[in-house]
Amino acid sequence: MLQTSAGAQPLWMQPALAPRVQVDLNQVAAEVLSSLVPRASHGAAVDTRLEAGAIPPVAADATLLREVLTNLVLNAIEAMPEGGRLAIRTWAGAGRVYCAVSDTGTGMAPDVQRRALEPFFTAKGLTSTGLGLSVNYGILRGYGGDLAIESAEGRGTTATFHLPAASPSDLAPVVAGAPGRRQL
Repeated sequence: MLQTSAGAQPLWMQPALAPRVQVDLNQVAAEVLSSLVPRASHGAAVDTRLEAGAIPPVAADATLLREVLTNLVLNAIEAMPEGGRLAIRTWAGAGRVYCAVSDTGTGMAPDVQRRALEPFFTAKGLTSTGLGLSVNYGILRGYGGDLAIESAEGRGTTATFHLPAASPSDLAPVVAGAPGRRQL
């Protein structure tokens, strides 16, 4: 299996990140699976599984993490046009929270996998901008994380990311007089 992890992104590709709040990655994963898979599988039988580990919250923005997981799940479903198995697994270790999205789809050729995190690279032809994985990578790097891809042709793909576990010093302060609002 070939592994891929991208290098530094150009400044123009780095997204402006929302303030950090405590996010339960298991909850975000459950929401993405329950709302997305029934609509996106286009009738193909996709067996889904969430292996939610005992994890601490991460310091990030729930909407941006939902975007990351949505993109990874959609990529997995697109790689399984005849159906298959899709699993999201979370776990914690060494002050970090990990999340792996695995599919039993077509997998990637080594040359495609090497370039998968590059901006504007796509193996999907004109139906894709080639920005999904590179934007995911930028979001995760902005919150102190990383993204790696393992794939084998005909056997499927696993995209694994990690983020630091939340600590009180990571979180944006609450704006006085505006409950629940955060500032940079």
